[in-house]
Amino acid sequence: MKRDFVRELTAIVSQSADVPPEALTRIERTVRSEFGGQEVFIRSRGPVPVEMIEQRLRQRMPVDAIAQDLGYGRTTIYRHLKRKKS
Repeated sequence: MKRDFVRELTAIVSQSADVPPEALTRIERTVRSEFGGQEVFIRSRGPVPVEMIEQRLRQRMPVDAIAQDLGYGRTTIYRHLKRKKS
């Protein structure tokens, strides 16, 4: 079963601030009408550890393995390596 991020978001808002239930309902409706059906993307980790990537590359570790080990995609690894060279 998929998580209902809109409902979780409104629960967090209601716990964090003194917001009337009517306002929470309006917020939920607005978010659902604006973003309904779209994939949820929430970045929960900090910046990419470039030093760790470089260390693994020096050990001749494949980029696929580095990405999987650090929890990032290959594209992200390549993007940060490209920025480092610039």
